[in-house]
Amino acid sequence: MSTPEELGAIFGALAIGSKELVFLPLNDHGDAESRGGSHWSLLVYHAGRGRYTLLDSMPSIDMQRRAELLATRLRDAFDLGAGAGAEGLVRVHKGKCPRQQNGFDCGVYAIAFVQQLAVTGFDVEALAEITPEWITKLRAELLVSGP
Repeated sequence: MSTPEELGAIFGALAIGSKELVFLPLNDHGDAESRGGSHWSLLVYHAGRGRYTLLDSMPSIDMQRRAELLATRLRDAFDLGAGAGAEGLVRVHKGKCPRQQNGFDCGVYAIAFVQQLAVTGFDVEALAEITPEWITKLRAELLVSGP
């Protein structure tokens, strides 16, 4: 999604500009034309605070940059957020969140973050309740209820 127009075509009908919280799963794969990637994190836009927060269970500089690029494109397409940092990109706050204990649970952590934040109305402190045991249970639930 390289342009505000593409974002508008994809997200326009969702009226994301009128939402209090917008959850955006973020993958580290750089080519939108092909499948791939090895890591997931969660970018959250909180309208009441007017800012973006990146929740990454295995933080990396690359995901921070990807989050800033996406936030900038959303700002340009939907006027979501403000405040430019380096290179005119929207500033993305690094949120404190649990860290995964292995190399494969990043997607399950991203789902758990959405669940907790949606229920608590963006109480980041509630993310501390997410434990490796919680993730193991959630993974099992997803496998049972999946396609």
